[in-house]
Amino acid sequence: MEKLKIFLSHAWKDKDLDTFKQLDNALREHYEVWVDVHGIDFGENIRDKVKKGIEACDVFIVLWSENAQESKDVKFETETALHLKKKVLPCLISACDENKLGYLSGLKFFDLVKYNVSLVWVLLNGILIKEQLNKLRSNRPDLRQQLDKMEEQMNATQFSMAEVSHTMYRQIGGLSGKNSTSYIKGMMSGLMKMAESEGDKGKKEKLAAFAKGVSDLTEHHLADFDAMNYVKLIELLETIDPDGSVNQLAAFKNFLVSQNKG
Repeated sequence: MEKLKIFLSHAWKDKDLDTFKQLDNALREHYEVWVDVHGIDFGENIRDKVKKGIEACDVFIVLWSENAQESKDVKFETETALHLKKKVLPCLISACDENKLGYLSGLKFFDLVKYNVSLVWVLLNGILIKEQLNKLRSNRPDLRQQLDKMEEQMNATQFSMAEVSHTMYRQIGGLSGKNSTSYIKGMMSGLMKMAESEGDKGKKEKLAAFAKGVSDLTEHHLADFDAMNYVKLIELLETIDPDGSVNQLAAFKNFLVSQNKG
């Protein structure tokens, strides 16, 4: 299967940031990533080669920071991507002046300053997977039904993961009050969608069991729904799906483990 092609625009001064390294590694593990230093040979015209790289990409990701604001190369690359009407996904990797967004003004950013990399990766990768599925639909119309089913399951899984992390952040930070259940209800809705969208009977039962287990857990621990519940959720997953046979639950477990470390 042909990998999704991503053009990664960034300021050279940001290469040593941990956030940059983590996101760059995650992208390279799953997709074909084009970066100028690897895509340009000696003697080639840099701007022409960069433009061709952007033209060939499926998605353009720009890592935004104060350094990126001052970079002429990032400006050229981003303006070229916008002119070519590419899918542009801006990621904020360090605090900067919101009044200096310029050509990116009005676009919604992935915020790696406020949230940790694992949460942003869930959300970003969800969009990239959709783009990959759309690319496959164009090349393999005979697989449309299977791809639609995959996207439905992926959407439910991604939604549930995001709601788990948002719940933790809001409860720990006191942003919604200790008695707020809106994010937990959202998480439960996502879990039920995961179960409903699964066609395999055995996997469906495990997904439903996990949804019920989370419901029982949140009912008894809502008042102190803090980071310790990552451990409780992981234990629940290991009980229901010890061999990791359900892809959605395995992905959920990996996500929770990374969150618990964060």
